Amino acid sequence: MDLIGPIIEIFKCVCPPLCKYVQYHRKLDDKMNDLKRELQGLNKKKQDIEVKLSRAKLEQGKKPSNEVNHWLGNVERIDNEVKSIEKEVNKRKYFARARLGKNVEEKIQEVEKYHHDGRSFTAENLVSDDPPTSGRMLPTTETLAGKKTEEIVEEIWVDLMGDKVSKIGVWGMGGIGKTTIMSHINNRLQEKPNKFDDVIWVTVSQPLDLIKLQTEIATALKERLPATESKEGRAAMILGMLKAKGRFVLILDDMWEAFRLEEVGIPEPSEENGCKLVITTRFVGVCRSMECKEVRVQTLSKEEALNLFLDKVGNNILEIPTLNKEIINSVVEECAGLPLAIVTVAGCMRGVDEIHEWRNVLNELRGRLRSLNDVDTKVFGRLEFSYHRLKDEKLQQCFLYCALYPEDFPILKEELIDYWIAEGFIEEVEDVQAKNDRGHTILNRLVNCCLLERAEDGSFVKMHDLIRDMALRITSKSPLFMVKAGLRLLKFPGEQEWEENLERVSLMENGIEEIPSNMSPHCDILSTLLLQRNENLQRIPECFFAHMYGLKVLNLSFTNIEVLPSSVSDLTNLRSLLLGMCENLERVPSLAKLLALQYLDLEATWIEEVPEGMEMLENLSHLYLSSPPLKKFPTEFKSFCSNNGVLVGNSLQEIEVRRCPKLKWLSLSLPLLDNGQPSPPPELEVIKIEKELWESLEWDQPNAKDVLNPYCKFVVL
Repeated sequence: MDLIGPIIEIFKCVCPPLCKYVQYHRKLDDKMNDLKRELQGLNKKKQDIEVKLSRAKLEQGKKPSNEVNHWLGNVERIDNEVKSIEKEVNKRKYFARARLGKNVEEKIQEVEKYHHDGRSFTAENLVSDDPPTSGRMLPTTETLAGKKTEEIVEEIWVDLMGDKVSKIGVWGMGGIGKTTIMSHINNRLQEKPNKFDDVIWVTVSQPLDLIKLQTEIATALKERLPATESKEGRAAMILGMLKAKGRFVLILDDMWEAFRLEEVGIPEPSEENGCKLVITTRFVGVCRSMECKEVRVQTLSKEEALNLFLDKVGNNILEIPTLNKEIINSVVEECAGLPLAIVTVAGCMRGVDEIHEWRNVLNELRGRLRSLNDVDTKVFGRLEFSYHRLKDEKLQQCFLYCALYPEDFPILKEELIDYWIAEGFIEEVEDVQAKNDRGHTILNRLVNCCLLERAEDGSFVKMHDLIRDMALRITSKSPLFMVKAGLRLLKFPGEQEWEENLERVSLMENGIEEIPSNMSPHCDILSTLLLQRNENLQRIPECFFAHMYGLKVLNLSFTNIEVLPSSVSDLTNLRSLLLGMCENLERVPSLAKLLALQYLDLEATWIEEVPEGMEMLENLSHLYLSSPPLKKFPTEFKSFCSNNGVLVGNSLQEIEVRRCPKLKWLSLSLPLLDNGQPSPPPELEVIKIEKELWESLEWDQPNAKDVLNPYCKFVVL
């Protein structure tokens, strides 16, 4: 009898879950029918919303709101998940029925939730006021080279405007002008009216990563995908986003591998949905695997090549008496009809009027190509010629530095020039403004030589992928670079890859999580280390920087490091220390020995105290301080600098202070005039700060605030 009570208690614990298990098992078919019925209602609501969206787009030029786009993507995901569950149910596996019954019941609840959310959409929150603008005009300074190229453009345009062809593959060797052709097509599609609601351009990263491609498509659509979502879930969201666009053209530039559209979430283009897909690739096999109509771009004829060359070098070259058309033709012939090679070589020869130099150039081109065999290598040879024609070693270094960025990456001009200055490439002038002017002059020279191209709004430059390949080919030997940027690496390169003669390393834009605790590469001449945007990186071993005495640029921004190793204090050649957006960073070691430091970025960090030795940094020109953009502020920066020291401001060019509400005292040493009154630093351009903070600050020097006030640019958080 004593056992009855415990047994009853056991049954109380066991029976409910067991009964639930049996219920899931027995009622699976009924629940599956309920789910399909609920899903039918949800899809009907989805169709109703899509009709309203189409009407709003046609009549008012409005696009779906972000909330609606997210809802549509989730409905598409749920629809796919229910189909998968139904397939499992139809397999009739006995022991899986209880699990499936639970999944079905949970899915019914999710369908009901989204049906309820769909009913809450009104005419006001269904759409946004902004017109659909994921497509945009692309900057292109290249004219279409040759009649054949113009015919290709017209052929693609006819296929796009017609109904018979839904997928087009534009193929041809690197540097032949595929992207230029599609840039002209894209810009033509932006001119309304035409049959498409939107044009979406995505440059495909190498190597092919479908998750990254999904992210790039979402970015082009001005949407975001949850990082935690599975590839299948993201595909459903992409599908919803693209379907919401109506009739669209999707341009996938520079594809090296084929993939199945449904894996990414791209709806199959068809006459019924009116959507089109255009890819560019170097390989005809990719076109065939993607079932595209093949459009081949061939090299230019001799006449077309000469016309393009003259257009870039200047037609007046024919009027120079010391030159003859034969030598010009010979140089053009060495470019083998490749538009990129023609434009690049022409850029080098602009303004050259000595027959001896033209003959020398011809010999250089022929000599450079004689030992090369395959087609791609010959292309590199022609491009490499343009690099060597720069002749100025500092100019060549500036160019090669651009290869540290990922493929097709828009490079901010100001950031690039800051790197060049920190590296010492621009040392012939001392004045800060003169250095910036010299940097922009170098950029213009590289653009004019067609080794770089202008991008975005003019604030950025880009490297053609073939030009970057050529630069990486050069830096695989001397100077030696290690470039693994934007490859989604998870593992840090092994110590064997850190050769002693490494000069620059770029591991930016990856997913590296840790650096081995005992790693201490012997890289005494390494001058640049770019680790930014490895957002999972939390710790750097104390010994890691022990043998990097020559380091000048260290970028750890957008990482999750908490403490900067004290060994950084011994990097006495360091000129640029970038820790911006390291939102977990709490401590920076002493900077007292870093007398060469020019750029210090501590924006959006959790540092509680100004690093020791700040008053010693007489060469500091750029200083950025702020806390992360959160409501709760750390108790930091009560005074700046410490009570027994001041920051010498003679070299300061830009100061930015944000979200530092505890800051009360600014110890900044300003130059003095003959009458003993403070004067602004000679290089100072701007102080960016909140107005309330500026007005509350106390100063060591009298009248300092009045002197600096004209340089203030007040910011609003």
